[in-house]
Amino acid sequence: MKLLDRDLLRASAVALAKRELAHREDVERARSQLVELRADVFECFDVFHQTLDTKGLDVLHLEVGEVRQDRKDFRSWECVLRRGRWKAILVAKSSGKLRCVGPFREGEEEGPCAHARFEEKERMKEVVEGFLLRFVNAAFDPERLYRKKKR
Repeated sequence: MKLLDRDLLRASAVALAKRELAHREDVERARSQLVELRADVFECFDVFHQTLDTKGLDVLHLEVGEVRQDRKDFRSWECVLRRGRWKAILVAKSSGKLRCVGPFREGEEEGPCAHARFEEKERMKEVVEGFLLRFVNAAFDPERLYRKKKR
């Protein structure tokens, strides 16, 4: 027995596709910009890891996640940076903006955020470099690691 009407969701899908096709190019551009930025971040973290490795600290590593659809905005893409419970998120929006979220501890409120537009290369460089340094400093700060969680 089929209880549900397939045509109801088919009609909804057609309407959704019609609306979202107008944004397809911008959404794809955001994805490709984040893929490029992720590769740049990955290379920078590789230099960071290699430097630590030469000092005998090969256990101090950061993770760079894959680019995936943002979990909040389906027209945006995200890449999660992680070390233990520390997270930072790069979000590329279809509007041409980059949002850098964090660093923050998993399970706590996300933030702070920094923003830049992809076409403003110098501003974006400044924002992303500051964001990465804040993430690295938070992720490897023993005082932050052992601080009591506020209730």
